[in-house]
Amino acid sequence: WGAGNPGTARVLAAQSRFLDWRDCDAEAGQAIDAAISIYAEKPPNDPDDVYSARIQRARWLISCHRLDEASTQLEAIVPHVAVLEPLTAFQYAQARALLRLQRDGDATALAAMQDAEALAAKVFAPGDARIALSRLPRAQWLHDHGRGAEAAKIADTILAGAEGGLVPDSPLLTRIRALREPR
Repeated sequence: WGAGNPGTARVLAAQSRFLDWRDCDAEAGQAIDAAISIYAEKPPNDPDDVYSARIQRARWLISCHRLDEASTQLEAIVPHVAVLEPLTAFQYAQARALLRLQRDGDATALAAMQDAEALAAKVFAPGDARIALSRLPRAQWLHDHGRGAEAAKIADTILAGAEGGLVPDSPLLTRIRALREPR
C-alpha cells in the first residue's frame, strides 16, 4: 500500500462514496480525484475499479451541478459497458439516469431513474437496504422540484425497505426523513 497504490485508490473511492450524502462535499471530491489519479499512474488489476471510480466522480460532479463534466466522465465508460460487473453496471445506469434527471427533468428522465431502480433489485439480494436506497435520488429530485407528496411516498418506501439497514442516527436516514416534510 501507499500513496500511489491501487488499494489506496479503492479506499479513497470508498471514502468519497461515504461522504457523498452531502452534496458537492469538497472532501469527497478530493478523495475521488486522488483515486482516479492513482489509477491513471498505476492501473488496478480489475479495470472495473477504474469504471466505478469514474462513475463516483460523475455522481460527485452531478451533485455540484457540473453536468457537462459529469457527462464526459460517463461517456468515457460507454465503450466498456458490456464488460461492467453487475454492481458497476447498476451504478452506471443510476448515474446516467441521475444526470438526465438533473439536466432534462422530464418524464423520460424519471423513467430512466425507475429503470435503474429496477436494476438494483436484480443486483442486490432481496431485502438488501440498497434496493430501497436506490430510490433516494428520484425522491430527492421530486422533493426539490415541488413534488413533495410523491417524494414523501417514496421516502416512506425507502424507510420501510432500509429498516435495520442503516444506523439509527445516520445523516442519510435524516436526509430521507426530511423528504417527508414539505419544502
